[in-house]
Amino acid sequence: MKSMPDMDTAAWYALGVPLYVVYIALEVLVARRRRMRVFGFAETISNLTAGLGTLIIGLFVGPWVQRGWDLVHDRVAPFPWPVHGWWRLPAALLVADFCYYIYHRAGHRFGLFWSIHGIHHQHEHLNSSVGFRLEWLADPYAALFFGLMPLAGIDSTTGFLALMLLSIYALTAHSAVLSRPSWGIFVTPAIHGSHHSRDARFAEKNYGAMFGIWDRLFG
Repeated sequence: MKSMPDMDTAAWYALGVPLYVVYIALEVLVARRRRMRVFGFAETISNLTAGLGTLIIGLFVGPWVQRGWDLVHDRVAPFPWPVHGWWRLPAALLVADFCYYIYHRAGHRFGLFWSIHGIHHQHEHLNSSVGFRLEWLADPYAALFFGLMPLAGIDSTTGFLALMLLSIYALTAHSAVLSRPSWGIFVTPAIHGSHHSRDARFAEKNYGAMFGIWDRLFG
């Protein structure tokens, strides 16, 4: 496997945002064909506006996050990963999802972090636009937890690609009409939908973005 070219954070956004838009458009189309009311106009605009603020702040903060990532990877990480190897991206996805689990669980367990993350749960209808309803401080706040990735030896290019794929997967997990099987491993819209439930039996569970193994491992 050839090493990937270096990309700045703006390029990652330029690659990821169109994929978000295509998926949301697909969900809108499917919902209309099934005559399901999944998207409310005002609420969808609110979701996308929150995400737009996150995106704008991310464009300014992102380069600093990337520099910090490279600094930790190059000077602190005890065992940087090899440049080549097919396993690098799957392994980075697993580490990224573990970091997301810690980040997400902390967002629900500690008042300070909930004051940031709570906006993601202020919705009436669950759909993929909710996946874009992110706190404006998402990037600097998440960097506290995803800093484990460069420390584990993952370079910024592989790490940012893994995070982009993880973000898109997390977006799809908010879909109300596009379901898929979990095969006992993956987070699905049904599983993540229970996390957004107001029922306390389900709301404080299912913190992973892609894999459903962390709740089982950590109770």
